[in-house]
Amino acid sequence: MHLNEVAGIVLTEDGIAHPFGVSDEICGAENNKSHEEYFSNEIATQSWFKKLNIAFEPQNLYYQIPEMTSYNLTFILNASSVSHNKHDVYTYAIFAPQQLSQQTKDYFSKHYLEFKNLIDRDKAFFQADTFQDGKYQNSMPIGNLDKFYEFMNIEKNLKTLK
Repeated sequence: MHLNEVAGIVLTEDGIAHPFGVSDEICGAENNKSHEEYFSNEIATQSWFKKLNIAFEPQNLYYQIPEMTSYNLTFILNASSVSHNKHDVYTYAIFAPQQLSQQTKDYFSKHYLEFKNLIDRDKAFFQADTFQDGKYQNSMPIGNLDKFYEFMNIEKNLKTLK
């Protein structure tokens, strides 16, 4: 997963991870690119994304994520603001369709411990939202990784990846 190294990951319905961008943890205050810019250059230009015929407008990725979940895309975003000083804020967010494919669940299961350890290491803020036909399904975001796994019925694989 290496979420601490990238700006985000898009999971397709077949459970394939498409990482994009570079995280602030790697670049620090030198990272002047937005999630939108990374996504536009590294995801929206790929043939698999173009085949979905999503009318992506690069101005604001966050407003378009709910609609893109209706194409069975899941987003794991590293929204951390890291300048390598005492003001660092670590934030990880998931935006997922209400009904995850088994392959997407398998991806989350496989990377559970890595994700959990990253959140614990950084004392990170975590948020997950689920969508049905582009509409929010949660009355409030899910604020805990374990609760997200339970809510989505994802098995927590407790084996460390090598």
